[in-house]
Amino acid sequence: RAAILTPESRAEARRIAARSMVLLKNDHAALPLSATPQTIAVIGALADDSSTELGPWRARGNPEDVVSLLAGLKANAPAGTVITYAAGSHPTEFNQDGIRDAAGVAAGADRVLLVIGEDYDLSGEARSRSDLSLPASQIALADAVFATGKPVTVILVTGRPVAIETIAARADAVLNTWMLGVEAGNALADVLWGKVSPAGRLPADFPRRTGAVPFTYSEYPSGRPADPDLSKDSNRYHDLAITPLFPFGHGLSYANFSYAAFSADRTAVAPDEDFTISVDVTNTSDREADEVVQLYMRDPVASIARPKLELRGFKRLPLAAGQTRTISFTLSAAQVAIWHRSQGWQIEPGELDFMIGASSADIRGKLSVTVTRAGVASAPAAAIETRVNVQ
Repeated sequence: RAAILTPESRAEARRIAARSMVLLKNDHAALPLSATPQTIAVIGALADDSSTELGPWRARGNPEDVVSLLAGLKANAPAGTVITYAAGSHPTEFNQDGIRDAAGVAAGADRVLLVIGEDYDLSGEARSRSDLSLPASQIALADAVFATGKPVTVILVTGRPVAIETIAARADAVLNTWMLGVEAGNALADVLWGKVSPAGRLPADFPRRTGAVPFTYSEYPSGRPADPDLSKDSNRYHDLAITPLFPFGHGLSYANFSYAAFSADRTAVAPDEDFTISVDVTNTSDREADEVVQLYMRDPVASIARPKLELRGFKRLPLAAGQTRTISFTLSAAQVAIWHRSQGWQIEPGELDFMIGASSADIRGKLSVTVTRAGVASAPAAAIETRVNVQ
């Protein structure tokens, strides 16, 4: 164990955990937390659940090695900050007395960190659920805390997308931590007090409610109207927007970024040629932060129906305050090949649309490249790497 949990390995675990968190919402710059003296109520049994931070695939992981969320917050709180705590109710039980007591603790604080979600045994292999809402105890705990009227930041602990539309609407901020491992609490403190700006991105769409599933960024939702200009009565969902609550690739930062100078080194390519798409990204804020630049593709006309969007490349880009860097994606025409049963991987001629943005729903620029003639690819499109260069 000593060779595994060395100071160096713990420092790396802390760094990775901080980099993995996804800031889903941050109204009125609720995060990062102020370092001025204040009382912060940490509410939720998951805040002190070291076992859950190891996740469902813990192997020989030992909860005793984990810095819980609560322990990390207490250890790293700025001078003058008082941390109070109430468990409320664990996801796997319903403790009405605990929820009432937690609301009392929340009411006595300046602001609340509401730690809710699923424990490790509700995620992972053979743990499918028919309802993606949080367990009833977590919803009841959230209702009681919101009723206090205190500013609430939700710390979401989960191993998969969950449906939190109502909870997210009532919170000032929502930070999705996943299950962070042995340095969970220290990493959370790094993000909450601004030592690290969050830059994680969602690997899947978060639906508004379970009824919207299946949902994927690459396909049109099943509840869409036949035409967006038609009245809502043509929408198959009469009680729900057809967009995800948080889309694929989404994640906020404590900094702001601008995109400019979209370009392609050529607008027409042969099937055996490469081409490069570039963009300038600027950190327009006064702090260092990472942006995750994402490249999407669409083949609007093909012999078979193609996805509405396909992720073709991404890069986590560290930027100092005020810094501009150029990121370039080099692709091959073979990356748009389509499988034909009798002919193998075929590259079809036609115009391809490329989009660069901060998420699948936050596209900052578009351009097109035309494949001039048909060709044959020697490998599946998904097996061909997009090369990324940063200057």
